[in-house]
Amino acid sequence: MKKLLLSALSALFLSFSSAGQTTLFQDDFESGNSNWSFNGSGDNAWIVNNTYFGGGFVTDTPNQPGGNTNYMHIMSGLGCSFLNACNANFDTGSASLQNADLATGVDASAASSVSLEFWYLCMGAAGTSYGTAHVSVDGGATWALVGTYAGVSSWTQETIDLSAQAAGQSDVRVRFQWTNGGSGLDPAFAVDDVTISAMMGGGGSNAISTTNDVSPAAWCEGTTTSVTVNFTATGTYTAGNVYTAEISDATGSFASPTAIGNLSSTVSGVLTIPCTVPGTLPAGTGYRIRVLSTNPSVTGSDNGADLVISSAPTVTQDPFTQVCVYDQLFALTGGAPAGGTYTGPGVVAGAFDPGTAGVGTHTIVYTYTDGTGCSNTAQQALVVDACASIAIKESNKMAVYPNPTKGELVVSGSNQYDELLVFDIYNRLLVKFYKSSSNRYDLSVLPRGVFIVKIRNANKEESFRVLKL
Repeated sequence: MKKLLLSALSALFLSFSSAGQTTLFQDDFESGNSNWSFNGSGDNAWIVNNTYFGGGFVTDTPNQPGGNTNYMHIMSGLGCSFLNACNANFDTGSASLQNADLATGVDASAASSVSLEFWYLCMGAAGTSYGTAHVSVDGGATWALVGTYAGVSSWTQETIDLSAQAAGQSDVRVRFQWTNGGSGLDPAFAVDDVTISAMMGGGGSNAISTTNDVSPAAWCEGTTTSVTVNFTATGTYTAGNVYTAEISDATGSFASPTAIGNLSSTVSGVLTIPCTVPGTLPAGTGYRIRVLSTNPSVTGSDNGADLVISSAPTVTQDPFTQVCVYDQLFALTGGAPAGGTYTGPGVVAGAFDPGTAGVGTHTIVYTYTDGTGCSNTAQQALVVDACASIAIKESNKMAVYPNPTKGELVVSGSNQYDELLVFDIYNRLLVKFYKSSSNRYDLSVLPRGVFIVKIRNANKEESFRVLKL
């Protein structure tokens, strides 16, 4: 590890690497914690030492690959005092939140890309007792999470791209944080060989700016969307260079961006990347897009304006009641929010015709589109029954025929009535006839369906169910 890097040429090496990287900060903790400020002391606090032995009662901290030397780690004060275990261990019974902050900001104002590199250990317990890494560009006033660590029992090197947060910033600081939630295994969070390096972009000649004309600027959640990203690249780009467009999260953070398009090119100037934004991104109003290059490595500025992914509206549809194939055309209702459209068998202009749909179970889909242009659907089954069990009733004293009828209806068996009334199946009066001397009545004005015919006089009433074809 670090001890293998130190030599008489280390100062020169740390200034400029062969790849053009500039080391802005490096700490191997051999001079203690002079570069760091700790927010607490006592049990489960940060300390710098070179103790790896657990004292016989606490798990030993694993040896470093380059030899055991000073490192920064969490240590249980009680364990150190009573068990002589002053290595990377913690007391699960003492909840804590401990920070180790870089005390002085690093100047990355001329950097086109910035990376953080360190070695670490951290077993703990995922989600309960764990380590995290953060970055700040405002003197430590606010911090952005860039890494979470647990379940790691051997020394592991970590590299984090901080370009989105730190490139072009004059006060870059990092924080290592330990959260103890009451359970987990040793070793606790331990850190060594912290390096912050940057690519200066060929002396500042390379830069990328994403144009504020991303099209479209808004689209709907759940929809895979084609987006055009224009950008301007200045400087010289060499063989193998790839421009990549990335979209942030809904808050504009590029801590975990999503790549949406690539352009293999060494050309600079005004360029365009056709992109595809996956429909899996959640709704939000603060998305941004930026462009990066690979050769040289340059992280461009974002498009400078928020992009919106709108939520799909919540749509519902009340269940339909069963109808007969001979029922009349009726309006479809129950969709919410109101104002949507219906589609399906037998649906015409928001109404349903059982006869057109036919006997069977039909899926009726309700679609609503909101003011942002986002749509959603709901559906219900509508059952059309043959209604073969409907009996054609005849009175002992009179009858009506033909039944079914295509228009004319005849009353026979008695002349002792005053009027004939026709109701729909919802008992709404549709037609009223006074007694005809011929006992014949024209129902051709009625639509196809099942009707209730009532023949009445002052003393009594007979009812018949009549099928109009």
